[in-house]
Amino acid sequence: MSYINWIRLRFLVILHGEYSQWWPTNIITSNGEEFLAYVLPKTKQAAAHQLAIEICRMEHDMQIGSGRYHVFRLPQKWEEHIFHDLNKIVSTYTILTEQEVRKELLDLSENISVSAAKGPLLIGANAELNDISVFQSFARHYHEAFKNNYKTYPYLN
Repeated sequence: MSYINWIRLRFLVILHGEYSQWWPTNIITSNGEEFLAYVLPKTKQAAAHQLAIEICRMEHDMQIGSGRYHVFRLPQKWEEHIFHDLNKIVSTYTILTEQEVRKELLDLSENISVSAAKGPLLIGANAELNDISVFQSFARHYHEAFKNNYKTYPYLN
């Protein structure tokens, strides 16, 4: 599983989360990058994404509890690779509509079957993090939540 896939999944969840007002930000979907351009002109896009990731991480940690892996909290080594790769590829991303985000989440999930539920949701063990089906499950849970207008916080334990 490529770190770039995790970056893309985070981007999609951030976008739709902002559209659905899961967190009190509009950093990516509004003028957050323009604001950051004044202080960080060369890295405004990466800075905006990193700020949005941190806000999402805090929201998920508040709902799930600390010390558990979720889309916005992965093993430290993974986070380092993601941070490094984020700076390279974020400039290639475009803002998608809500419908486009849901379609891409469904595509990433490869239509894996899940038992969707509101709130914090244990979907596997930390040891399974490298398994493609875990990644697909994360994508599908967020797809179902956005499609059916409820909040979900899938995590591993």
